Amino acid sequence: MKLRPKFNSIVVLITALVLLGCKRESHPAPEPEPDPVILSRQTMIFYGQGVNSLYRDIWNEVYQMSSIIRPCDGNNILVFMDTKTPTSIASNYEPQNQLFLLNGAGDMLPVDGFEEAFKDKDPSLTKTLGEIMTFCVERYPAEQYGLVMSSHGSGWAPDTKTIGENAYTKSEMEIIDLANDIPVRLEYLFFDACYMNNIEVVYELKDKVNYVIGSVHTTSGEGWQMDQYVPYLLSGSYGALCRKIIESYKAFYGLDRTFTYAAINTKEIEGFAKRIKALFAEKECRIEKYDPESFNEYCYSTTYYIDTKQFIETYFGEVDIDVKIDDLVVGKSSIFTADSLGNKSRGYSGSSLWLPNTKNSNFEKMLNEYKKYKWYQDSGADIYLEKLLKLPRQ
Repeated sequence: MKLRPKFNSIVVLITALVLLGCKRESHPAPEPEPDPVILSRQTMIFYGQGVNSLYRDIWNEVYQMSSIIRPCDGNNILVFMDTKTPTSIASNYEPQNQLFLLNGAGDMLPVDGFEEAFKDKDPSLTKTLGEIMTFCVERYPAEQYGLVMSSHGSGWAPDTKTIGENAYTKSEMEIIDLANDIPVRLEYLFFDACYMNNIEVVYELKDKVNYVIGSVHTTSGEGWQMDQYVPYLLSGSYGALCRKIIESYKAFYGLDRTFTYAAINTKEIEGFAKRIKALFAEKECRIEKYDPESFNEYCYSTTYYIDTKQFIETYFGEVDIDVKIDDLVVGKSSIFTADSLGNKSRGYSGSSLWLPNTKNSNFEKMLNEYKKYKWYQDSGADIYLEKLLKLPRQ
């Protein structure tokens, strides 16, 4: 009997410990809150592919951009280059993946950890571009993103190259792969490259890009003024950007060549494709002979790119149609040489469209590749190409 009080004390102690343990489990200590992510207004990524003949021209554009003195405007300008920094005007390209942040005070600051992460990556693959963009987005999050691609270009056509050229790896980017591997929605994609404003290219990018800015013509590495163009990209003034490009181009070259730059709004392009497909199915083709050379040509090698607006107007003849490529072009500017102002001058809409060159030995291969593009599937291209290819040849 004398042991009972001690036993009761032990019971009370055990009960208290159990209750205390339960209390701890039901009320865990709060985890520390993560630091808030501060978003910049825009992160612009300049993607320079210069392991080719454009090596010095692209680096010159980088130096132009680095000289921009701007206030703390809430924007990030990142520059990727796939070559070592030139040591002299005579130096040749050597591959090296580099990423810089332009601080707005004239400095190019290497981004920590980038070179080690990407030193063995081929930058002319769309997969690598996507990984580099993801790296940039995670390091410099923003409300919107823009991409500038500076290199060789030839539109969608696979018999030549599409965008980018790497003399070491022999790699180039295909447009379908590019559209698939862009990791975020872009406010704009500015092509600093030749022939990229194909309707096929723009349409393929519509689910990833709000505005595609480019040329249907060849673009020259000389005469480019990226320090003047960047402010228009950051402010969303795409029509003014096109006018500024033509202004600087004209100042450098005069009227020695015809040249057009345009910004195309992708938000309405799907509706445009549906309406044009219905018209191709409903109305007759007014073209009597298949002769791509009768249009405004933007040829690359054996590929025919012709003016989209001029093709539609010629195909339907005098039929009044309420489908206009002009409705998609938010800004356009052109200069013309004297010999380009003949019958063809009513074109130059800022957008080009592909027609097969039946004299090309790769004609069937090109046509099969073309069928993979969303434009072919959605716009009625199967209808108009079938009709055109049955016409007498010029």
